Amino acid sequence: MLTSAGTYPVIAQNDCGQVSGKVRLAVSDCRCTVYWPDAFTPNGDGVNDLFTGYVDCQYRQIKAVAWQVYTRWGELVYQSTALGPGWDGRYRGVAAPAGVCTYKLLVTTGQEGQSRIDTFAGSMQLVR
Repeated sequence: MLTSAGTYPVIAQNDCGQVSGKVRLAVSDCRCTVYWPDAFTPNGDGVNDLFTGYVDCQYRQIKAVAWQVYTRWGELVYQSTALGPGWDGRYRGVAAPAGVCTYKLLVTTGQEGQSRIDTFAGSMQLVR
């Protein structure tokens, strides 16, 4: 199995003879791309009221997602196994205070017996 970019010799052989050549292998980062806002305003006006993101996995099939939101002190305030609908800015039924929160996203991808977990993390501003 080849995992590094480069040019590799190839030899094919059967009863009729042998052929040789070279194959050039380019390696791409097959990680998913995630798009998450860096702020949201859960004020009930219908615009940016939910914090969620978008995951684009161009080369791999998404099998599962799991994500969490934490306060600046590391307290878990939201978790989900689906991207939608998203976090509404409430914790234990009460509006969470304005400030910076962090999130962590795990995306499991793969096909037919192969799976891979990519981890993404970042921060966002909850604006009241």
